[in-house]
Formats: sequence, structure tokens, C-alpha cells
Amino acid sequence: MNAKDITFCAFGAAIIIVFSQITIPLAPLIPFTLQTFAIPLVSIILGKKRGFFACLIYVLLGIFGLPVFANFSGGFQKLIEPTAGFIISFPIMAYIIGYFSDKFENYFFIFLGVTIASIVNLFFGFIFFKFITENSFYQSFLICVVPFLLPTLLKNILSVYIGLLIKNRL
Repeated sequence: MNAKDITFCAFGAAIIIVFSQITIPLAPLIPFTLQTFAIPLVSIILGKKRGFFACLIYVLLGIFGLPVFANFSGGFQKLIEPTAGFIISFPIMAYIIGYFSDKFENYFFIFLGVTIASIVNLFFGFIFFKFITENSFYQSFLICVVPFLLPTLLKNILSVYIGLLIKNRL
């Protein structure tokens, strides 16, 4: 990585940090934030390598205690909380989205990549939540997936549209 790549990764992480603080009260146990809008946006623009590292920087900053996660939270304990799966999946999401963005310029295929990445995010979040809280699979699915389906679809549509607009102008 050169200085330009590092700068783009830092800028991408900063965008994710800012959007992580925008929280909408939707579900009682899992915060609805715009992290999952920012990650596709950044990953579409930066591609798989830089998008992955931008997300990794974001996650590591939060794990090491900086208040970058939702509601200005952070710390190693976030890895044992019910929402840990969502956080852990962010770099994976970024890589998947960036891969599709690097490989395709077509809105449909990039949207497909964002959708696959969102499914991975929801799956990780759901599984971690289920095992940490010891809720049933059904209860965990109702808490971690169902309330986020429509908002995720809307965020994905917007992030792909805006991301491609920006990417095509760079």
C-alpha cells in the first residue's frame, strides 16, 4: 500500500465512524445505524482492498477503545456483547462489496454484491446474538433480522446509487 491508499483507507474509516453515530430507534435491542449504509458506500468507491482495510481500521479502533461504534461506544468488551457478530462481519462485508465493485460496473451486479454482504452481516449478527443471549433461533431471527430487512434494502439501493455516482466521477 502506498500513501494514497493509506489516505483513502483512513478517509473511508472516518466516513464509517461518522455514519455510525447516526442512530435511528427502530429495534429495542439492536441499534439501527447508518454503518451499514457507509460500509457499502465506502467499499463501492474504494474497492475490495482499500474498502476492507478502511473497515478493519474502523473495527480495530473501536475494539481498542476509541468511541467509534454506535452511540460513541468502543472497547474490547464489544466482542462479547450481543451485537459482536455485526461488528466482526464489517470487514468481510467490505471485501465482498469491493470485489463486486472492482469486477463489475453494472448497478445490478454491484447491488447483488451489497445484498450478499448484507446477508452475511445479518447472519453473523443473528448467530452471535443467538449464542450470546441464549435466545432461540426463532427469537433471535425476529430480533436481529426481521426489523432490518426493509431498512437494509433501502440502504443498499441508496448506497449503490450514490457509491456508483461518486466512483464514476473519480
